[in-house]
Amino acid sequence: MKYIITESQFNRIITEQTSSDLYSAVLGYLDLYGSEIMNTAKDKLKMLSAKKEVMKFCENKRDGKSPSKFTLPESTALFNSILKLIKKSSNIKSLVDRGKTIKHT
Repeated sequence: MKYIITESQFNRIITEQTSSDLYSAVLGYLDLYGSEIMNTAKDKLKMLSAKKEVMKFCENKRDGKSPSKFTLPESTALFNSILKLIKKSSNIKSLVDRGKTIKHT
């Protein structure tokens, strides 16, 4: 059976897939470099809280659930910093693959 979709439906599907991959990449980055981030943080407790918020946010976005807004400015800063680093990364695919199955605990 063939399906015909409109251009806007096609663009939405591509955007959703790209978004899911983006959040998976952030999770993969945090999984790979989270310990290093924590070790270099001045306020380790705040950074731990920010890391947890970002992970939960990305997990919910990746899985199509409604995420909670960030409550800490450190969470926003961490998320935005990781996005910038990911966009410059040459191993985005490996970060996406790594982040696809991560579950925040």
